Amino acid sequence: MTDAYAELIAEVSAGRFGAPAPGQWSAEQIAAHVARNHEALIEVSEAVLRGDQVCYDNREVTRDRVLDAYVTAHGGLAGLGDRLAVTVTALRELVAALAETGMTAVPVRIQDGADVVVHQPMPWIKVLEIDRDEHVPRHLAQLRALRPAEAGPADAPPAAPPPPVAAPAPPTTTAPPTQPATKRPTAPDRVG
Repeated sequence: MTDAYAELIAEVSAGRFGAPAPGQWSAEQIAAHVARNHEALIEVSEAVLRGDQVCYDNREVTRDRVLDAYVTAHGGLAGLGDRLAVTVTALRELVAALAETGMTAVPVRIQDGADVVVHQPMPWIKVLEIDRDEHVPRHLAQLRALRPAEAGPADAPPAAPPPPVAAPAPPTTTAPPTQPATKRPTAPDRVG
């Protein structure tokens, strides 16, 4: 099984993304969305561990102005890659700590664009699994789609620079070689 969390961090850290299509999120906004969403998942997970009543609603982390402010606060892609690494570590630790508590039903509202895809109580561990198995891979694919083909995948080493172009040979000062002389065909001997 692939580790979508690790792949996402590597992809964000590699950078070199192109511009999104009109109306789509930039690479920075995608990374900010996932990192900020992870912060919300961490907050709810900690509340579930304490036994607090809590709910989860992702609408705030889908708003462009919230994402743009988050990008600025974390200094762009490099800072977002670091923040993602921190949130992933925390989520992994919380999943391990939740154990049976992870089965606690939490009211959940998940919105994707204008569509509400979940609006019901769910076992909290299931929400964390959706993040790991569906949500993060979907945004990883979005990031990869923003990478220009010539940039290559995040795990590929940077392309080697092209070899230097050889300078043209200096002109020669010697006369060009002479062509061998060709014999003219001679007329056949006439008999007669």
